[in-house]
Amino acid sequence: MLELVKSFQSPAFTSALRRVLSLPDGADAKKIGEVLGPDGEDAVYMVSLTWESLGLLVFRREVTLELVGDFFSGPIVASWRSYPATSQNCAEMLNETHILNGSNG
Repeated sequence: MLELVKSFQSPAFTSALRRVLSLPDGADAKKIGEVLGPDGEDAVYMVSLTWESLGLLVFRREVTLELVGDFFSGPIVASWRSYPATSQNCAEMLNETHILNGSNG
């Protein structure tokens, strides 16, 4: 289990998370570009995909929600506050709106 957690704490992820957490609450794509520069969306995407991967592991019961909460609850909540509109836009671009409304497709 510890190896799994370490895999989510790579230098690239740590850097991306630090950058994302520097965003003001509610940042849209324009604000992300202004604050983080031209590769800012890459940082947001990396963090978002990491949270999505953890969610999938919880869904498949590979890890418990409690364990994810123990390691990542603060950063997950803080990053979601930073870019909620971007999360919605990303899901819509991928035609994955069922993710946002809790349905199966």
